[in-house]
Amino acid sequence: MPFPESYKKNKGFTLLEVMVVIAMMAILTAFVVPYLPGDRAEQMQAGADRFRSKIVYAQTQAILQSQDLGLIVDDESYKFVQRVDSGWVEFEEEPLVANPIEEIFKHRILIEDVEYFPEISDDPEEIKPAVLFYSSGEMSPFKYQLALSEQQYLSLEFDPLGEFKQESFNEE
Repeated sequence: MPFPESYKKNKGFTLLEVMVVIAMMAILTAFVVPYLPGDRAEQMQAGADRFRSKIVYAQTQAILQSQDLGLIVDDESYKFVQRVDSGWVEFEEEPLVANPIEEIFKHRILIEDVEYFPEISDDPEEIKPAVLFYSSGEMSPFKYQLALSEQQYLSLEFDPLGEFKQESFNEE
């Protein structure tokens, strides 16, 4: 007994077609999720937390090594330097190596509420860090700002003993 014509027509999707659509949706989601606003705010907070941790580590290392350390902030990164006989030398070991800033963020350092612009030089005698970490445990007071835009940023303010205050500014 042959089947009626209505049963011979395909009325649905095959498993392969469904799996291809799901795979395409997963790939598109992977591209979109990093650009969602909530995720950027979390990335900004994580970047500020990472910076704060490195400051605490540098302050501790200055005390333990009985050696002055410094912080240099330029447009694309921040890096730590140590004083040697001929001037300042950049750290090349974790965790105080140069830390690049993600392209979606801007950052700056303020000393006495004035933005600091570094003088870039490869000569160790001419390098001048913006912030100093002394072997006594004190440090130069400063403010660090990490921003998505002028309306959304985080600010970390450090006092001479390394205590900090965090402010966030989010005007939508």
